[in-house]
Amino acid sequence: MPLFQKIPSNPIFIAAHLLNEIEKLSKELSQAKIPTILTIGKLQDPAQTNVIPDEVKLEGTLRTMDEEWRKNLHQKLQRLISDFNQHHEGKVEFEIKIGYPCLINDEHVTVQSKNFAKEFLGEENVVDLNVWMASEDFCFLFPKNSCLFLSYRHRQSRERNYIRRSHFHFQY
Repeated sequence: MPLFQKIPSNPIFIAAHLLNEIEKLSKELSQAKIPTILTIGKLQDPAQTNVIPDEVKLEGTLRTMDEEWRKNLHQKLQRLISDFNQHHEGKVEFEIKIGYPCLINDEHVTVQSKNFAKEFLGEENVVDLNVWMASEDFCFLFPKNSCLFLSYRHRQSRERNYIRRSHFHFQY
């Protein structure tokens, strides 16, 4: 009888290896011509500190500005997980939940709205924003209608922390 039993694979360490692979892919995608974000924002371990858990759950998001590119990335992620499962102990189960489509403002509506905003607020108070990789249920309306997603921010908020960060504070 062996003195020590074989210690089971620790899914936290397996998840750490997977996170490294996802980070490599994320860095590769950040160089793409189409704006793309791939990130893991949640790691959930239901066990106690002195217990090796049976499983670990990772959750993340993939955002891009092109639906065909998104489909390609879904396939790329599925291949990454398949390859990972072949080379590592433990099993990674992978599920893609199709989220909101990307929203791209209608050019004509944007120009009209921007001109109106300049008249109403003053030209110095209207600025163009960089591409914003937000997720918004408003996007489901866009394929059927010419739309514009508008962001209103108080001048001071440009120097504050970004929304969707744990330290964001809304001020009005």
